[in-house]
Amino acid sequence: MTRVSRQDFLRLNLSPPPPAAGLAPYTGPWTKQEAGHLLSRTTFGAPYGMIAGAVTAGLESTLDQLLADRPLPDPPVITSDLDGVGAIGETWVDLPYAEGAAGQLDSANSRRRSLFGWLGQLMMQEPLSARETMTLFWHNHFAINNTNEPKYAYRYLTTLRSQVFGDFRQLVKDITVDPSMLRFLNGNVNTVGAPNENYARELLELFTIGKGPQVGSGDYTNYTEQDVIAMAKSLTGWRDYGYRSSRDGAYGSLFRPNQHDGSTVQL
Repeated sequence: MTRVSRQDFLRLNLSPPPPAAGLAPYTGPWTKQEAGHLLSRTTFGAPYGMIAGAVTAGLESTLDQLLADRPLPDPPVITSDLDGVGAIGETWVDLPYAEGAAGQLDSANSRRRSLFGWLGQLMMQEPLSARETMTLFWHNHFAINNTNEPKYAYRYLTTLRSQVFGDFRQLVKDITVDPSMLRFLNGNVNTVGAPNENYARELLELFTIGKGPQVGSGDYTNYTEQDVIAMAKSLTGWRDYGYRSSRDGAYGSLFRPNQHDGSTVQL
């Protein structure tokens, strides 16, 4: 199977297609109207200067900039004394939470507000790039909820952002063991002897191949109930660590070999 990066896929679908694709190459005008139309759908709103610059650069150069890999942004920082651990202006993504239930809650709330502000600023101030809109797109696709952990949320967004134009297969692998996803769909309690099928089911039904027409009880054209069971077994042994920890700033995911089902499965 040939791997196609999302940059190549988007380029094939946004730029003038070759004649072999069955569509005539685009030969129409490239004015502020066309540039504004493209940028309004690939960014969070392009100012006049950006649109005018895209017209001057031309369609191909504009697409190159929209789909170019960019360095990851600087992490969010502490914006309130309520954080209780670090100083204002210092990043909190590698710091523990304050001690005690009240202190921990203050830290989490402060960092959540910081994260939302940081994310909004990235959306509004992003230069000519589709990275932030694509990050939001993949956030909608690999949706999570109720983790209530700002450091996990930052890691999750970084997981998406680092693969936003990369290989989909690698993104699926990364998101499968992301601590937020492990916690949200119970991958962190998926163990040998007690496999949890929540993530395996969502992985097949929503995140990748989809159901297809139903062909039996729990069985669909694209996968069967036995595929879900086998997938769940193959993913046993992972868990998250460092959730709301006040001991140190370490957090992430790890694999526990003694909790992995090593039996042979067939998909």
